[in-house]
Amino acid sequence: MRFLPAALLFSLLAITPAFSQLTLSNWDNVLEISGLLSVIYNTRYLLASETDHSKTYFGVNTARFKLEGRSGRNYEYQLQMDFSRLGYNANIGEFPAILDANFTYKGLEIFDAQVGYGKVPYSRSNLVPFGSQPLWQRGEIARGYIFSRRDVGVKLSKDFWQQRIMLQGGVYSGQGEQILTSVTGGDNDPSGTFEYIGRADISWPCRYRYSDVLDVNHVPVPMIAIGVNGRYVERKQSFPEGISDFDLKVVAGKRSSIGFDVAAQYQGFSALFEMHQITIHPDSNEFSNSKPLLQGKQTDYFRIGGVIAQLAYYNRKIKSGFIVRYDELNPNDLIPDNTDRAICYGYNFLLNGFKSIIRIQYWQRVGPWKDGGFTSVRDYPNVKRQDNQLRIGWQYAF
Repeated sequence: MRFLPAALLFSLLAITPAFSQLTLSNWDNVLEISGLLSVIYNTRYLLASETDHSKTYFGVNTARFKLEGRSGRNYEYQLQMDFSRLGYNANIGEFPAILDANFTYKGLEIFDAQVGYGKVPYSRSNLVPFGSQPLWQRGEIARGYIFSRRDVGVKLSKDFWQQRIMLQGGVYSGQGEQILTSVTGGDNDPSGTFEYIGRADISWPCRYRYSDVLDVNHVPVPMIAIGVNGRYVERKQSFPEGISDFDLKVVAGKRSSIGFDVAAQYQGFSALFEMHQITIHPDSNEFSNSKPLLQGKQTDYFRIGGVIAQLAYYNRKIKSGFIVRYDELNPNDLIPDNTDRAICYGYNFLLNGFKSIIRIQYWQRVGPWKDGGFTSVRDYPNVKRQDNQLRIGWQYAF
């Protein structure tokens, strides 16, 4: 491979202010290097009788390093890792150590084909990049403990009408983030079946990007985006208990999910509404009354439901974003008074655009889980409290 002379190469190095990426090029090949660091202080407000203060801590929330590139006109690739998560191989939820490892072939006219590991095309909240989030944590339904956010597989995508319409569909292992850990050892479920996931987006009057959560540009014309998605998988084996909160991420049996979302922005205001319903028919050989997913009731299925409703406003004069979010999750509709509800309040101070942000989030529990929540739906009625919580941190992109 013949590289440009050093002087010309250095002249092609560029740092883009919005994303802080470093770009290297030798004509046909382009490599972009970027990263994201965030450090937080977190505290939970406990009852006087509680003594476990382990959730009051300083932490490195993310330490991400990302390589994105293009080779010729037809190949794109990305590799992204979060070094703050190295060593975690079980309850990884929203932040696995490996975030992306895939390449895309764009030489086909009918669609683009992505092969490898990355985000699955389901849930707008899931598809929003972490660096563009106005709150430190996604809504409970979309955090990665109820459904997988990443997996290994093949995804086909195609956009129409100047990118106003986007169609995406994929076939995945169905093991989610655990496909790259010792939990599965890289193997599929004993059934040998896969998970099928699809999503459709339509926006008006122009393309509406997933990263457009805060309306920092104060768009002069109202913008709206509507998305629908679904997924289906059959499993013979459940993940061991403790792999994920609620122990519902991979359950032996049939699992179908549907969801829709609406996003809008105008003159600094932005809004998001998202809803999901998951139906699980657990394998009768896997779960009996001793593991009461069905709560001993005369039914062969239960449902999981979740809602996210968010409103934000960005003030350009003081470089500040103000956010409020209503968050709802019911991990088993067969259990009475089982819906967790929380209102989150957030503040973003953009010191240097999205390159440097101070972010604050406060959780206020307003549902029954403020008095007791489930350690595991299987072990009900063993419970744990869900306390109000404050998280303050600084995010820096390079």
